[in-house]
Amino acid sequence: VVVCRIDEPDAIAEAHGGPVLDRVVVALAQLLKGTFGKELKVYRTSTQCVAMFLPLLAARRTAQLLRQVQARIAPEYEYERHGVKRSVVFTFSAVVVQSAGKEPTDARDALVRAETQVTQLEGLSQLEAEASGIGRLVGWLSS
Repeated sequence: VVVCRIDEPDAIAEAHGGPVLDRVVVALAQLLKGTFGKELKVYRTSTQCVAMFLPLLAARRTAQLLRQVQARIAPEYEYERHGVKRSVVFTFSAVVVQSAGKEPTDARDALVRAETQVTQLEGLSQLEAEASGIGRLVGWLSS
């Protein structure tokens, strides 16, 4: 289970409005599908989070692919509002959690753990993998 959270969603909503934050979440989902495969289902779990279930992918490989998605984010995305061109910048943080088993309740528990953990991450472009042996991976985007 992977949960991705837009970093600083309140700042985006305040500066650009809720509809632009919605577009940012959709852009993130499209980037994830472009990396993990078009067949992937990306679920929106809140105003700033999306989740994916990747049953056949190891946590280490998942983390590598998430790093690729973080690197593919454009420096800025342009949009037009009321005839004025504006741009928005965003990053995202993610948590990878392995499910304890194959029962639906196991996946649901993993999702709850991932959602809880992703809201506790501090900083931009953070990545945490639970119980995978790769530990916490911090600050992958160079400043």
